[in-house]
Amino acid sequence: MSAFFRAGFRAFRPGPLSISALRGRGYLPKNLFYKTTAPGIVLFLNKAKPKERKGKVLLVNASQVFEKGDPKNFIPEAGIQRIADTLIGWTE
Repeated sequence: MSAFFRAGFRAFRPGPLSISALRGRGYLPKNLFYKTTAPGIVLFLNKAKPKERKGKVLLVNASQVFEKGDPKNFIPEAGIQRIADTLIGWTE
């Protein structure tokens, strides 16, 4: 049974996520985390999101920004900077 359904979990679960605080979503490479080979997803939040971006979300595909590692892949420092620059420099 998932932790989301265990008794007592509600005491630790934060309130619902408002879409207005969601700035972006990042798709991460496969085999990055232990115990799973599935790709990861990162949510970028910003409580002070500008009004002109309300209802908009930036999708960042970082699935190819990795280096092979043993035993797990990793995102190099330059890749992390590239992802951050993409998010910070978001233009329409």
